[in-house]
Parts: sequence; structure tokens; C-alpha cells
Amino acid sequence: MVMIPRNPTVGIPGDEVIVPALMKLGFLGEFLGNEGGAPPNRTSYSVGPRYLELFDLLPKPVGRHVVDFERTAHIEFIGSEFTEPPKCPWCRFELEDFGAVLDEWSHDRQNYRWSCPFCEFEDALWWLDWHRFSGFAGFAIYCWGVAEPPDVLLHTLAGCTDTEWTYLFYKL
Repeated sequence: MVMIPRNPTVGIPGDEVIVPALMKLGFLGEFLGNEGGAPPNRTSYSVGPRYLELFDLLPKPVGRHVVDFERTAHIEFIGSEFTEPPKCPWCRFELEDFGAVLDEWSHDRQNYRWSCPFCEFEDALWWLDWHRFSGFAGFAIYCWGVAEPPDVLLHTLAGCTDTEWTYLFYKL
């Protein structure tokens, strides 16, 4: 599961703001640095003492128990093999050839606007309905092996960053 700001163009404060809030909640543990040759824009933390409780995970799930923060210089598309064609949020038109649209967007990320061929909707790609399997972000928090984040976690992030957060499901 990946938590991202709902609007990826909003500036996100540095780790010195977010990390203490998430540690106080018991979500994050100690700083682990860049694990196993991870890219320099990705940092890892151990899970905090309330991590399992926050996600209501009993018994303890199998797999990786690390939280990764990733910051990128530009807004990036976060998708996987499970990415489904997105839909227009107004008329529900399904964008079948989204790969070509993502390619167009990658050449002008700041100004690209998608226009629905069936209604008047025109906006950035991140406002389409990506079915929680894809999204866009310049800052993302990766939580491995868990499902939907609890409201208290999303509210904590919103409180320390002054912007709404959402989440998507991501599988390598």
C-alpha cells in the first residue's frame, strides 16, 4: 500500500515535520537509511510499536516490515502490472489507451491536461479514477504487506502537511 498526497502538486514538508508526527502515533520506528542499495531518494524506517495495531494486523503478517519514504524531483506515475484503464470522474468514460496518454504527459508534466472525449472534463491525469491501483506523486510512503490505512494515519499526515492524503495498492 502506498500513501500519497491527493494533489501531487502541493509542496510537502521535509521529514523533520512528518517523521516526528508518525513516530508519536507509533507508526514509525527508527531510521534505517537507504536499505540494500535503494535509490538515494528513498529512505527506510522500521515499523513503530503501534504499526500492527493501527492496521489491525493480527496475527502478524509475513513479509517485509519496513516503511519507505520516497521523494522525487518531479511528479511520477506510480503504477504496476495491475494498473487498470482510468475513468473520467464525471462521465465514467474509460481511457483504454492510457499508456499513450502517460507518454504524452511525461513530455510536459506541469502543463499536460487530459480532455474527456464525451464530456467537458479537462484536468490533470491524477484527477482521473485510477481504481486505487495507480497514482501520481512526488512524495510517497510505501507500507509493505498491509491493506487500507486507518483514518487516524491519513488524518495525521493531513495535519502535519496541510493537505489531504489518499492511498493506492501497489504490488511489485
